[in-house]
Amino acid sequence: MKQPITFGRRLIILGLGWLLLSACSLPGQEAAPPPPAEAPPAEIVPSEAGPAPTETAPDETQASPTEALVAPEPTSEAPAATADPAADFVYQAGEQVVTALRPSNVWSGPISGSLAPTDRLIVFVASDLRDAGVRGVSEGVLEASQALGWQVQVLDGQGNEAGQTGAFNQAVSLQPAGIILAGVEAQEQPAGIEAAAAAGIPIVGWHVAPTPGPVAGWPVFANVMTEAGAMAEMTALYAVAQSEGTAGVVILTDSTLSGAKAQVEAMQAVIEQCPGCTLLAVPDIPLAEVSNQLPQQTRALLDEHGEAWTYTLTTHEAFVDILGPALEAAGKGAAGPPFNLSIGNGGEAAYQRVRDHRFQVGFVPEPLLLHGWQLVDELNRAWAGQAWSGYVTPVHLVTAENIEFDEGPTNRYEPDNGYREVYLDIWQGVEPTTGEADGEPRQ
Repeated sequence: MKQPITFGRRLIILGLGWLLLSACSLPGQEAAPPPPAEAPPAEIVPSEAGPAPTETAPDETQASPTEALVAPEPTSEAPAATADPAADFVYQAGEQVVTALRPSNVWSGPISGSLAPTDRLIVFVASDLRDAGVRGVSEGVLEASQALGWQVQVLDGQGNEAGQTGAFNQAVSLQPAGIILAGVEAQEQPAGIEAAAAAGIPIVGWHVAPTPGPVAGWPVFANVMTEAGAMAEMTALYAVAQSEGTAGVVILTDSTLSGAKAQVEAMQAVIEQCPGCTLLAVPDIPLAEVSNQLPQQTRALLDEHGEAWTYTLTTHEAFVDILGPALEAAGKGAAGPPFNLSIGNGGEAAYQRVRDHRFQVGFVPEPLLLHGWQLVDELNRAWAGQAWSGYVTPVHLVTAENIEFDEGPTNRYEPDNGYREVYLDIWQGVEPTTGEADGEPRQ
């Protein structure tokens, strides 16, 4: 029986192919120019609502976490089936990983909407401005609002329910044109939401409910986020593909965090579908106790599982902050195993760990600034009496091999898909230019 090309060999082949394409141009074509000071207009995939359909990746795949990866060209061809279901599952996992590693230079969101008014006051209610995700989204909202001439009042809930309730009540009392909630769960603020609805103030949110879109049972026009279950699945798919179906997995979580239980279940479901993979343990450690409990837990896991522990999946970046030093103290090499991945927006420390191959091979972030712009767009749609845009940002995996495509020196996931220009065109009544989705990195 013919065996499928392994994940590692597939990416090596792709890397060589890309290097050859970069070194020379096709007949009749000029060589690619050096990177411009500002990104060229992004290609756009028209979409009435919802994310664009995902294409499967080419029939080639990956190497070890320290080997170079170049993003492959997309293809609509389905993976070749084999007579071995286990091998097929590993192959499919590799295809999804390759897709998530591609540069995010293709716009798959809305290209139509409503003209935006001027001189509007909106209030941004933050769960905690010390949180890097909330703070990044606020920056996107401020950026988009400034482009439209809106005024934005930012209120900080200071990381506790009482502070968030006070901030929400203050927001309603300001009688703004709209309220944006960031990290404040809708079910924890029933009085504020009802008061805003009674006053005719539309609400949009970022991570205010478990899933994207309108919030069932609450007058929240749209919840903006990348689908959390899909983000969790991607960390597990990476472990399956990178290990070629032999991963020994530990999942670190804090079950008190919103959505953490569902994320763990999504990770477990992937590992359980991999016949050669093993779920070793799921330690449940409160984030407030991570620095105290995780070093001791790490030693216990190494004593119990030894070399069988090859991958760690975490539901929060804070676990990796402590896990790295704990593994180092136990004599484990910085490049792994275990290879550690997280769901989270990283930050400078996480980006540097990934670049240096030091106790972290990757993470699955959200595009915070883009989400800020989308929140402004959703609010504008609410005023116009339209439906929400239906846009859910695709899952993106950051590793050392693709970190410079969409992240670069800013240490923040920033898709190079021209979203600012698209939204400004929508708000000004200009139809954005459309094009074919190629998924290739910008030159």
